[in-house]
Amino acid sequence: MITLSRTLHCALGTLMTAGALLAIPSTAGAQSVYAGLSFLTGYPHGEFKQNVDHAGFGGEGHVGYHFGAVPLVLGAEIGVMSYGSNTRREPFSTTIPDVTVSVETSHNIAHGNLFLRLQPDEGVVRPYAEGVLGTNYFFTQTTIQNSDWNSGEHDNSIASTTNQDDWGLMYGVGAGLMVRVFDNDDAPVRDIAERETTGIATGFVTLGFRYLYGGKAEYLTNGSIRRNNGTVTYDVTSSRTDLLTGQLGFEVRF
Repeated sequence: MITLSRTLHCALGTLMTAGALLAIPSTAGAQSVYAGLSFLTGYPHGEFKQNVDHAGFGGEGHVGYHFGAVPLVLGAEIGVMSYGSNTRREPFSTTIPDVTVSVETSHNIAHGNLFLRLQPDEGVVRPYAEGVLGTNYFFTQTTIQNSDWNSGEHDNSIASTTNQDDWGLMYGVGAGLMVRVFDNDDAPVRDIAERETTGIATGFVTLGFRYLYGGKAEYLTNGSIRRNNGTVTYDVTSSRTDLLTGQLGFEVRF
């Protein structure tokens, strides 16, 4: 509890400091909506790293609302990341051993978060700091894929099952940069009608990093599923699930 309290106080202090710094140059008064997509990578930390020693990859999308003259963006996001997978060939059945299928097992983390971001609403380069609160959904899924090259249908799912799943709370802090790559607000008068038709005012390339404190959850990793003479055993792991994540994406302001 002492560690958790200190962490929350540090996170709050970081956000308040960043907010004060960002509020000084912010003079924009227009309210706006942001939407974006990002490539996502995650590196396990702490107890989680002892069981998963490699990076995960995936993607996420988000929307946010900017509160006019106040340099705050309140938003929500969803995403998914794979932290391991393996594929093997197996006979279709014990009575048809001459027909094989592809069996893929993947270990994944889906998340849904709320974030509060402190950032200016003007400038070519816009630094930000943020706090994040949400949930992680850990799930391992095994899927049978069809690879019928003669029919032209490749890697279509025949059947799948969820081997293990669990939920865990998550919170964290982050920082990053938004770099403006186009701005329709500065368009010539003749282009205003086109700008109003598209509704898109500004586009950004974004780069961000977060440290996420994940609650305890149960999950599987590569090698956790043992098969023997038609039976299967799951070696379930339980630990905290801290992650250091990086996001590279594109965002638009409407």
